[in-house]
Amino acid sequence: MTGNPEVIAALDECLKWERTVAACLWAYRGYFGRWRFHRLEHWFHCQARAACKRVEALCARIEQLDAIPGQAEYSFELVELGTADDIAKVWEYFEESLAGTRGQYEDARAACKAAQDGVSAKVCGRNQEEVEDSLCRVEAKAKKVELVGAAAYLAEHMHFQGRHEIDGDHRQQ
Repeated sequence: MTGNPEVIAALDECLKWERTVAACLWAYRGYFGRWRFHRLEHWFHCQARAACKRVEALCARIEQLDAIPGQAEYSFELVELGTADDIAKVWEYFEESLAGTRGQYEDARAACKAAQDGVSAKVCGRNQEEVEDSLCRVEAKAKKVELVGAAAYLAEHMHFQGRHEIDGDHRQQ
């Protein structure tokens, strides 16, 4: 099946946004893991896996349209936490990124409908719903930081997953 070039370009742009979000989520997963914020590490891991599934769905659809998925992604900068208040910047970044991704899916879905490509429109719709769900979760986290304070929020997300650390000595609890 040969796809409409406009649909392929729209899907490829969605792919670019999703790859950027996925790469950033993986980067924050590693960052929070190194600092022992295991609950945040786990959250970012789950969100990154979901983003990668959306990437796979887009790639599969582009390949079904006899095209080659692009490899491009936007650049991002990891915001390191210098103070507890910097966690708000992390959630703000993801709110902006996910909102941009959602907007791109809306544009792509409109292009797919205009080209009468219902399958691509459904892929965009499904992925857009998942992005909106992630966006709601990020907004809730940002609101929680605002309500409880950044230090309390980070303290809640730091624990040691069944290990007790004493001066570098790791023993099971």
